[in-house]
Amino acid sequence: MAKTLTPAAVDEAPDVALTDVVEAPEPLRRAWPPPESYPLDALGTILAPMARKLREVVQAPDAICGQSVLGAGTLAVQGHADVINDGRTHPIADYLLTVGESGERKSAVDRCALWPHRHWERSLHERYRGEELAYQNEAEAYRKARDEALKQAKGRTAKQADLDALWPAPIPPLEAMLIVEEPTYEGLIKALRIGQPSMGLYSAEGGRLIGGHGMNQDNQLKTAAGLSELWDGVRISRVRATDETTILYGRRLSMHVMVQPVVAHSVLSNAILLGQGILLALSHCLAHLDGGDTPLQGD
Repeated sequence: MAKTLTPAAVDEAPDVALTDVVEAPEPLRRAWPPPESYPLDALGTILAPMARKLREVVQAPDAICGQSVLGAGTLAVQGHADVINDGRTHPIADYLLTVGESGERKSAVDRCALWPHRHWERSLHERYRGEELAYQNEAEAYRKARDEALKQAKGRTAKQADLDALWPAPIPPLEAMLIVEEPTYEGLIKALRIGQPSMGLYSAEGGRLIGGHGMNQDNQLKTAAGLSELWDGVRISRVRATDETTILYGRRLSMHVMVQPVVAHSVLSNAILLGQGILLALSHCLAHLDGGDTPLQGD
């Protein structure tokens, strides 16, 4: 402990050295302990070699490489299986936050890790273009046939019989978007309704999401609550007077957002996000706040 003396004590003890009175203040916070290494071995026999190769080629820290391949792996499998624990079923989903300084190759690593998903998304888009044209043609033919049946049949019973004889109404193809970067909650739900049932909210420039419309002061609570429910895999329901009623089952979402430390501070200290619990869903929170090559890690 630093020695502190009051002015009165100094007057009573004039022989006390000045250095006993004036000392540097003790810090109010203890220093951070040295960060642990990112457990690349825990990623398994498929993802761990990918992370090491990214570290070798892109020259990025272990934590950034590990986070990126973990997020990519989650997106690949979350639509095909669930986790069953003591009879309880949970989605295979990860909400990941990676904090890194500029120049630590966040975008380069994420681009490589998500390349297969981007390639598959493009294939879905090319397929969708052909399926959409076929759907429009079939839907138009169905409408014409239905109108013709209603015109020709006489009486309710006959009209009902002719309509029942028609082929089933065509179903529109699923839209091809697999990865979104800065959606609003309403836009995300719409994408899950008309598009792929398993999606990823992945952004190497997470400031666009944090500073976007979906996370502004008016929408922050709604978006955080919605993301928490999607992480839980519960039924999605929306009832709006200006839109159709939506009930969705079995939708899956994973998230990996990369941000700089200044943005991370605003997120991790946000009372609304802390109270809502969305930060508890973040499986891994990595930071490079010390500017070193080894990341600070925590859960």
